[in-house]
Amino acid sequence: GDFLKAQLRPGNVYTSNGVVDFVRPLIEHYNEKFPETIPFLRGDSGFAVPALYDLCEDESVYYVIRLKSNANLQRLADELHPASAPSDTTKTECYYEETEYQAKSWSKPRKV
Repeated sequence: GDFLKAQLRPGNVYTSNGVVDFVRPLIEHYNEKFPETIPFLRGDSGFAVPALYDLCEDESVYYVIRLKSNANLQRLADELHPASAPSDTTKTECYYEETEYQAKSWSKPRKV
């Protein structure tokens, strides 16, 4: 819950523009001040850029970044958890699965 950093930008600038340059100093600071701690980064889909994944992996940062849905991810999700009729429509159900996936813009497969 600590406030770490903010940057005001025009409303027409996409979230991922400059994200690596924005995050890198935070990672460097925490790796220097707390070398025994592994930082954890959580981002929404606006942070889903390969350069940020590479930075986190190079700096040993755990990360969870939401991906926008696409046909390939939907197909994987359907394979892992086929749709079925809900047993009780008054309750919400969430399912979590994981698999390896490689988008065309990624240098390697990653866990999704």
